[in-house]
Amino acid sequence: MFELRCRGTMTDQQIVDEINQMGFKTRKRCRRNPQDRTQIVGTVGGRTLTLKYFWKFIENPTYAGVSIHKWTDKKPVKGQFEGLVSYETFNQANRGKLVISEINGTVTLEKRKPKDWQLKKSANNPDYPYRRYVMCPECGKPFSGSASRGRLGGKFPAYHCSRGGHKYFRIKKRDFEGTIENFVKNIKISKQYIETLKKDAIAEWKRRMEETKSDSSEIDNKIEELQFTMKGLTEKIKVVSVESVIKSIELDVIRLEEEIKLLEAEKDKKDSEYINMEVIMDNIEYFLEHIEDLLLGSSDPLKRAAYFGILFKQAPTYNDLLFGTPQLEPCIELNEVFKRTQSLNVDDEGLEPPTSSV
Repeated sequence: MFELRCRGTMTDQQIVDEINQMGFKTRKRCRRNPQDRTQIVGTVGGRTLTLKYFWKFIENPTYAGVSIHKWTDKKPVKGQFEGLVSYETFNQANRGKLVISEINGTVTLEKRKPKDWQLKKSANNPDYPYRRYVMCPECGKPFSGSASRGRLGGKFPAYHCSRGGHKYFRIKKRDFEGTIENFVKNIKISKQYIETLKKDAIAEWKRRMEETKSDSSEIDNKIEELQFTMKGLTEKIKVVSVESVIKSIELDVIRLEEEIKLLEAEKDKKDSEYINMEVIMDNIEYFLEHIEDLLLGSSDPLKRAAYFGILFKQAPTYNDLLFGTPQLEPCIELNEVFKRTQSLNVDDEGLEPPTSSV
C-alpha cells in the first residue's frame, strides 16, 4: 500500500483494487458469547480492502515503528521494532498530511495545519452569495452551495437542493448567477418612485439644514454670553488687590476661554456638515436609473446579494427568475419584452428549467 502510493502513478481507488486483486483480506477475529467467553459464536473480518480502511492504514504510524497510546499521553514513542516502512516512505505516502521525524532519539509526529477555509465556517459564504436569497423551485427552501470534485481533481461549483425528499436539483454556479445577472439587467426603478424619493430627500435635507442653522445660532448666543462674562471678570481683576482672589478670577477666565474654544470647534463642525444636495441627488438618480451598476458592480459578493434581496416582497425561486414571475416591490418594474419572452419560454418548455450536472 505504501509503495504504490509513493509512486504517484495510481489513484487511491486503483491502489485498493490492485491490493484486493493480490488477495487482501482483513484479519479475522472470533466473536464470543457475552455470557460464556469460552464459547465462539462466529467470526468477524475477512473482508476486502475499502478506501476508508486504506486511508486508515496509510495514516497509522505503527507501520513506521511509532506508537501512540493513552499511556504515552498521546505522544509518539519509538517502538521496539523498526516498522514495516521507513519514516521517509511513511511521509511520502502521506503527502505531507503526517510527517514523522527523529532528532536525538526523540520521535515527533506533525500534522499538516488545515487550510483557512476549513477553519472558518460561516453561513455567509462569498462563493455562493445568493443561496439565501433565491429559493429552490421544488421545496421553496434556500439552496445549498458547494463544489463537487471530478475524477481529474477539477472543482465544479453549483447551487443545489435535495430537501424534502424531492429529486436532486442542481444548477451550475455559472448558469445560476448568469440567470440572476440577466434578470437584473431587465429591471428598473419606476419613474414615479424616483420623483417621490427626490422630493422626500430634498425635504429632509432642508429640514436638517434648518436644524443646523438653529444649532449654530444657539452656539453663537452661548459664545457671546461667555465672552461678556469673561470681560466682566477681567474688569474685576483691575479693582481687586487680594492675590488669592485674583488667582481665583484668573482660573475662571481660563475655564471660560476653554469653553469658548470648544463651542467654536463645535460650530465649525456644524458648518462643515453642509453638503451639495445637487451632487447627491445626481448620484442618487444615476444609480436608480442604472440599478444594475449597484446590484452587480460591487466588489463584495455578499453586498451584491443583499442588494438583490431587497427587490422582492417574497424571496423568489430560481424558476421565478428564469421565467420572470417573481413578486417584486412596488417600486420595481420588469422589462415588458423580457416578461413576454420568458412567458413564451414557459409555454414552450413548461416550468422545468434545464438542470446541469458534472
